[in-house]
Amino acid sequence: MKKQPTKNTQTIIKKCPKGYRYYAAALLSQCRVVVNGISNRMRPCSTEIHLLRAKSDGDALRLAKKIGKSKEVSYKNTDGNMVHAEFIGISAMEDVTFESRFDEVWGWAGSMLNPMERKSSLTVSDEEILKRLKKSRS
Repeated sequence: MKKQPTKNTQTIIKKCPKGYRYYAAALLSQCRVVVNGISNRMRPCSTEIHLLRAKSDGDALRLAKKIGKSKEVSYKNTDGNMVHAEFIGISAMEDVTFESRFDEVWGWAGSMLNPMERKSSLTVSDEEILKRLKKSRS
């Protein structure tokens, strides 16, 4: 049985201004703790999927990066160590304007070894994202 979009999702879709597209962006983040000046190597990580509305692929890319950066915070934990929640990058982005299911949301959480140091192998470059988006519509 095919799942239908929720009423709220349908309302959002109907209100989407002409000339805009929907994008799903996977944003990869890490939590890094610094103890005695040394960062932990195994870091809790998460991927959040955001549904974005933008006029172009470039606008969607900029918006996804802005959202990722806006979630960065630093604070001292109860042990007095610095904790940094950091945006690593975009691991995937798809144009979902014509997808039939707009109510799907998924994410991932786990630990990775030195994710920021391996950013290039865990995320996709801006150029590659734009190339893939363009190719998906041709």
